[in-house]
Amino acid sequence: MTSLPEMAARENVFHRVATWHIEGGHRPFTYPFAYTPDDKCREAAEMVKEEMTRRSELSADIASGKMFGVLVCMNENGEMGFIASFSGTLGGRSHQKWFAPPLLDYEQEGGIFKTEEIAISTINERICAMETNAEYASKRENLIKREAENALTIETLKKRYAENREARKIMRAEKPEMKEELDKQSQFEKAEIKRTAARLGAETEKMRDELAAWKEEIEHLKTERKRRSNILQRWLFSRMKARCADGRSVSVWDIFQEAGRGVPPSGTGECAAPKLLNYAFSHGLRPICMAEFWMGTSPKGEIRDEGHFYPACNTKCGPLLARMMRGMDVEANPLEAPKAGGELKIVFEDEWLVVVDKPCGLMTVDESGGHDSLMGRIRTIRTITGPGYVHRLDMATSGIVVIAKDKETHAAMQRLFETRQIKKRYVAIVDGTPSQKSGVISLPLIPNIEDRPRQMVDFIRGKEAVTEYEVCGSEGGRTRINLYPLTGRTHQLRVHLANPMGLGCPIVGDNLYGRLGERLLLHSDAIWFTHPHTGEAIHIESPAEF
Repeated sequence: MTSLPEMAARENVFHRVATWHIEGGHRPFTYPFAYTPDDKCREAAEMVKEEMTRRSELSADIASGKMFGVLVCMNENGEMGFIASFSGTLGGRSHQKWFAPPLLDYEQEGGIFKTEEIAISTINERICAMETNAEYASKRENLIKREAENALTIETLKKRYAENREARKIMRAEKPEMKEELDKQSQFEKAEIKRTAARLGAETEKMRDELAAWKEEIEHLKTERKRRSNILQRWLFSRMKARCADGRSVSVWDIFQEAGRGVPPSGTGECAAPKLLNYAFSHGLRPICMAEFWMGTSPKGEIRDEGHFYPACNTKCGPLLARMMRGMDVEANPLEAPKAGGELKIVFEDEWLVVVDKPCGLMTVDESGGHDSLMGRIRTIRTITGPGYVHRLDMATSGIVVIAKDKETHAAMQRLFETRQIKKRYVAIVDGTPSQKSGVISLPLIPNIEDRPRQMVDFIRGKEAVTEYEVCGSEGGRTRINLYPLTGRTHQLRVHLANPMGLGCPIVGDNLYGRLGERLLLHSDAIWFTHPHTGEAIHIESPAEF
């Protein structure tokens, strides 16, 4: 029998909606990693927003950006409603009234988490203070400068020796009587190089010794930080248990070990989706559909638009949700479309190269084996030695891919790419209208390790990514754009177009950075390069089907 406190807690979290009813009988539950939000989820999201307007004490936290989730479900009495949750903390707390509680209230459990968190933060502060210390920075910079100067000095001596050696070679031929004297000169110069290298090495070694104590202490602190963090993570995730659809409560640690994913990333279990399912399975609520949406400012480097719905992250929530939903009837992954049909369209071929138009939904290369791919298909109709593909397109992107038939041509084509002697053009249809008709987007990119395969903008650690663009025309709130990537980073065009610091106009059908659609409207339609064997100027076009 359910206790009165449990009933009260549930009623405070389960929000009944009298006008909701099941329509059309049973249906599968939402596939959380790619979905179109159900209308009831949209309604529930609006009710969450209304609730937040009444919670003025939380307005500042929400304005800075927060992911919320809603789970439409049914109670034991057959009444429909929803529960809501938020990712991380809200108002500085992991537990807020009206929302589903966290999987583990670690802030309260014996104070162990807070105590260790403070200790780790203290170590972080000490490391930061030492690494930014003016004396340490000066010594480190002087050492780097001296090592560069020493390398230049030795290189100069070696170059002079090489020049003198050639001169002595000529003199030995012209004046054999000077051979002994010239040999002594050669030996002296060789010895001088060794003496100079030893002297300079001793000087830099002394400078290294002066830095050794600093580095040793910093490394000791980093080792201690890692040790404490690992212990704390193990403690936390071993106690954080998720109630699953099969009725079992399994620790997050065990779930990740079972999935072969090692130590769970920091923040695992604190996203909205697992909180929702955990509460529903713990209180006899039957999940019907689920969605997560963003409120507030987009986080730096990522793409999060106010009010937009987003799929669950793969890195933290992938193994967790998969275990929690085991045994449920879940929708099929809409991104696992049937194999791209039809034969490959060959748009150019000679004895060295074959250029094909890759259909949307087909991988360029299958590295795991057993899946349909462009290279798998091309090898069945052509003899290809070596890797073949010179560059790749995302599975969702269609268009021109250049394939080299032999290793030598492959190496030559790769050199053209590396030295930016190949020009490519893409065409895309985006949601919205760019403010400028043309321009250059330069936003450095780095993988989002907490949500692979997404990429994010990072001006400190990111790799250079540059895209030129020109608007071709707009109609019905959508715009056709030509794109000329000057670099080839993963998801470069998709991020540059969707990110507010770029165009702020996501590509239609972009499930990662925009909204799920039938297909990604991005196509590589033209390429220009100089043929590595014939020297001929090659220009190939293959227009998009959209």
